Amino acid sequence: MTKPSLAVETLSICSGCEIAILDLHEALVGVLDAIDLKYIQVLMDFREPPKEGVTVGFVSGAVRNEEQVELLQKMRERSTVLVAFGACAAFGGIPGLANLHTKEEILQEVYIDTKSTVNPDGVIPHKVVPPMLPELHPLSDYVKVDYVLPGCPPPPKLIAELVTCLLEGREFKLEPKTVCDECPLHKEEKNVTHFYRWGTKRIDPERCVLEQGFQCMGPATQSGCEARCPTALAPCRGCFGPTEAVDDQAAKMIGAIGSITTKDFKEAPPDQTAKEIPDIVGTYLRFTFATSTFKKALHLATAKPKEAAKT
Repeated sequence: MTKPSLAVETLSICSGCEIAILDLHEALVGVLDAIDLKYIQVLMDFREPPKEGVTVGFVSGAVRNEEQVELLQKMRERSTVLVAFGACAAFGGIPGLANLHTKEEILQEVYIDTKSTVNPDGVIPHKVVPPMLPELHPLSDYVKVDYVLPGCPPPPKLIAELVTCLLEGREFKLEPKTVCDECPLHKEEKNVTHFYRWGTKRIDPERCVLEQGFQCMGPATQSGCEARCPTALAPCRGCFGPTEAVDDQAAKMIGAIGSITTKDFKEAPPDQTAKEIPDIVGTYLRFTFATSTFKKALHLATAKPKEAAKT
C-alpha cells in the first residue's frame, strides 16, 4: 500500500514552526512510519521541493517576495491538501508588522541607515535577490488554503492531531473557544485601574493575569494551545489569531478592555492611556496586522485621494 506523502515548504520564516515538528520527539517516529516525507529542509538536505504531486503540503512563513509567490503556487498545484502552517502563514505573523512601513522605508533602514551596516556606496542589493513585494501577505491572499494550523509555533500536540486526522480521513477543526476558556487561572470580577508592563509587578500565580493589569490577549484569541502562556504566568500574545466569531483581534480586545476597566481609567486623558498601552498595534495585532481591518483603515487614511476612491 502506498503511503500518503508530505512536503514542507518554507517562505519568510524564523524556522520555529519546523523545529516544532522535531518537538514531536518519539511521536515523530510513528509519523515518519505512516507517511512518505518527500521534502522538509530542517530534516533533509534537499535544495528543491519534489516536482511530483504530494498528498499534503505544509507551508510555513508569509509571502514577502516574488520568488515566494512562485514557490507557494507550485506547492498548491502539487498538493492535494494545503496547510497554512503557523501564524505567519495564516495571518502574516510578527513579520506582518512591517506593513506599517513602505518597502522603500524598510530597505533604506536595513541596508543603509542601521549603524551596524557597512555600505559606503549606499547600494541596495538587487542582483540575484528576489524582488521584494510592496507588502507581506498570508498564504490565503494568493492560493486556496485547506487547513490552518495557527501558533507561533503550532504546539506539537496539534501538529500530531492534524497529521493523524489527515491520515485517517477525518476533519480537523479547532474548537470555537478562546484562550480564556482553556485557561485554568481563577477569574473574578474584573476591575482594572492600571495596566503594567510585564515584569514590573509581582504576579498572583492563581489569578487571571488580565485582571492583574497585564495585557493578555486571551479574550480575543482562538483556543487550541491549552493556554500555555497564561498557565506559565505569561500573558497570551495572540499567536493563534481570532476565533471564527471575531473579525479583528484588536477590535475585540479593545472591547474587552473597555468592559474590565474602572470609570477613572476610561475617563483618563488620552495621553495617560497611551502611556498605559504604548504600542496598540504591537500589542493587539502582533500576529494578525497583515490581515486586520485596522490595516485596511490605515491604508485608507494614508492613501492619496484617487487611490482611496478606488478602494
